[in-house]
Amino acid sequence: MLVGRPCAARGASVFLRKGAALVGQKSEVLFLLLGQLSVGGVVLLAALCRQQLGLSFFKLNGLIFFLLMGVGLLGIPIPTADPSGGMVFWSWSALTVVLTLGYSITLFMYVVTFWIRKDVHAVQWLFASAILGLGITLTSGLSYAQRMPQATMMMLIPVNFILSALVLGSSLLGMLLGHRYLTNPHLPMRHLNRLSWTFLVAIGLQGAMTLVNFIVGNDSAMISATLRLESVLGLFFWIRMAIGIVAPLLLAAMILNSIRYQANMSATGLLYIAVIMVMAGEAFSRYLLLSNAILL
Repeated sequence: MLVGRPCAARGASVFLRKGAALVGQKSEVLFLLLGQLSVGGVVLLAALCRQQLGLSFFKLNGLIFFLLMGVGLLGIPIPTADPSGGMVFWSWSALTVVLTLGYSITLFMYVVTFWIRKDVHAVQWLFASAILGLGITLTSGLSYAQRMPQATMMMLIPVNFILSALVLGSSLLGMLLGHRYLTNPHLPMRHLNRLSWTFLVAIGLQGAMTLVNFIVGNDSAMISATLRLESVLGLFFWIRMAIGIVAPLLLAAMILNSIRYQANMSATGLLYIAVIMVMAGEAFSRYLLLSNAILL
């Protein structure tokens, strides 16, 4: 009995550590997914801020992206030193935390201004949030790049993160903008057209980046086995490509075609599906990055 108890205690300790690691990975996926969704939306919202879309449109979307980052903050990784568990104050992870807090504050000020000064569009806060958001994307990408086994993969992660933010942000903001046309049917379609083209280009570049990451990060034998579905990675690769890249690309073409014929409701419905697919694809990609150091 005395011998069994230490063994059981060690087993329980290992189980708890694995469970904690799994929970940590899932929470980081939440931060990366919702954080990049919020940043991409804010950057594109800043690009539209001079357009005649109505202050209520910017007020609502500013609030949505602020709340998304607020939920994502629940999973933000706190920088710690691996050997001792102490805090690290100078690292890419620490800088990501600082920038994320700054981003949340400036975006909060942007949203609050609409209630304090109802007829004023405080674009300076929106631009500040967009700049800080891009900084978050770069620093978080560089922090995860340090975990990659190959040096050639390190610089690809920040680019991948920026493209992910644009893909997520353009799809969600496009879908929200599509609803704007229901209340204002005389609004020019060029606004939705620009966001849809942004989505198409971003998802196309993301697909090309995924293929580059896959080729650079694996040897020829692994690539061959993956393409023939002879490994678990092969299943992951094809799911990522099908759900997160190929299907959204087809939807992007259909969305642009709907806009061409002034079919706003059709385009908005397709953007609903696109949002779900790219979020699933990006969540899947981020989980692979955290659990297996594979960038797809």
